[in-house]
Amino acid sequence: MGCTSGKTHVIVVEDKYRELGLRIPSAKEYESDFEKQAFMTINVIRREPKLFIPELRRLKSNKLEQLIKKLESIQNDSLCFVDYDQDANQACRTNNKNMLKKDQPAPFIDLVVIKKEDEWQTNKDMKVKQDVRKESKKDQQPSGKGPNTVIYEKLIAQKNNKAVDALEYTYNQWMGRPHELILLNMMNEYEKSGEPAEIDPKTSKVGISFLGQNDIGNIFQIIYVKQNSNQIQ
Repeated sequence: MGCTSGKTHVIVVEDKYRELGLRIPSAKEYESDFEKQAFMTINVIRREPKLFIPELRRLKSNKLEQLIKKLESIQNDSLCFVDYDQDANQACRTNNKNMLKKDQPAPFIDLVVIKKEDEWQTNKDMKVKQDVRKESKKDQQPSGKGPNTVIYEKLIAQKNNKAVDALEYTYNQWMGRPHELILLNMMNEYEKSGEPAEIDPKTSKVGISFLGQNDIGNIFQIIYVKQNSNQIQ
């Protein structure tokens, strides 16, 4: 298919996912189409890393070309399929529900991103809301761990004593497509660490939760789980 002049061709993620013959997730594994599309995007990126390069070029980043070169260097089918981790799913869902409780402090927001029309906005283009709430010692999270990871650790501790190796991200007020959010997260993480979870060979599982239209705006939670974490099915 060609591109109409002045318009960006948007990949239909689910069509590509099915074309690649990847496992179709069960309806029991996700709670919304947004979650399903995000999950599929991660695996399409890992199967064909170069596919989204045209859309990535719309992002504003000093390291965009470096990320593109990295994607171009990854051979198709060289990264493992990322499956759902139901404990990670539950952790994200629990954290989202906690945020909606009236007695809950303001939510922990790693990054707030708003997309308007056909314009991409990153943390360099807007004010980033960090966690500004005053926590008591009882409420404080372990250093370097967000609430999703803390809940996840408690869930898998009941099954095994393995340490958790995971990365989590929280976004709210997102107005764009699911795959655009995954691409933006990959770009943001590449800027910070050079090793985005979406294309990390060690990433093996994921937990996702998306809540839309509530008092504090839609919230997207995601945990990327590395191979040495929860392996019990």
